[in-house]
Amino acid sequence: MDSLIKIDKLIKQYKNFELNVSTVFPKGYITGIIGGNGAGKTTLINSILNIIKTESGSIYVDDNKINDESFIYKDKIGIVLDSNFFPSFWTPETLEEAISPYYNHWSHKKYMDYLDIFDLDKEKTISSLSKGMQMKLMLAVALAHNSQTLILDEPTSGLDPISRNELLEILQEFVQTESNSVIFSTHITNDLEKIADYIIYLNKGKIDYSGTKDMFLENYRIVQGPKSKLSQGIEKFMIANETSNYGFKSLIETKNISNFKNDDFQILSPSIEEIMIFKNKNK
Repeated sequence: MDSLIKIDKLIKQYKNFELNVSTVFPKGYITGIIGGNGAGKTTLINSILNIIKTESGSIYVDDNKINDESFIYKDKIGIVLDSNFFPSFWTPETLEEAISPYYNHWSHKKYMDYLDIFDLDKEKTISSLSKGMQMKLMLAVALAHNSQTLILDEPTSGLDPISRNELLEILQEFVQTESNSVIFSTHITNDLEKIADYIIYLNKGKIDYSGTKDMFLENYRIVQGPKSKLSQGIEKFMIANETSNYGFKSLIETKNISNFKNDDFQILSPSIEEIMIFKNKNK
């Protein structure tokens, strides 16, 4: 499997936080970056985009080091962030006039087509557009210069369910072309359940998991049962535990499931969100 982006011993330090990661983003798939607030998701994306300066380490896009000035990667990467980064007084038409000369493969037709598809008024100022429409405008720009990779930071945050679903469908359609890839960070893990192929799980600036979504989910199980059945013998297999008047609910590794196989316990498949919540309890 070819790598789209390779990150080697990357370190970015702030006063009370350090990102320290090495990982690979596979080419041709949708990769989701997950983690709690402050886990390092945006820092990682900003490092990939060369927006922030890191202390050490290297990032390669298609085997080209991104801080090598000879590698012009902006044509290959489309960016959609969680808030609009274009001047608010521009219209979609003036936006194209301003930025299209900076791309070698800008397509006026494709841009206009996406404005129509997204039902964007070409003459309205960006400030007058809703958050969902501003996100669609950024996506239209990202797609209009024939990028092969889309990088999105919390793109569905604040969107209504219909707009979120429209975006997810566009991303799935985008990767139908085998050379195209998507990387996006989100705290809305239901979106990842629907479309992600791979997951990078960040926890306190370090990678807790990097691999396929299916394997991430397969690694864990939820166990439910009466509190009377809790004992040191089984608690040692629990990553974290919740108790109530009705019983207990715990996250375990699937390899330990044989310790809970009787009529007293109910075994369930967890969601990505449940795994994150329980693992956070164990920090």
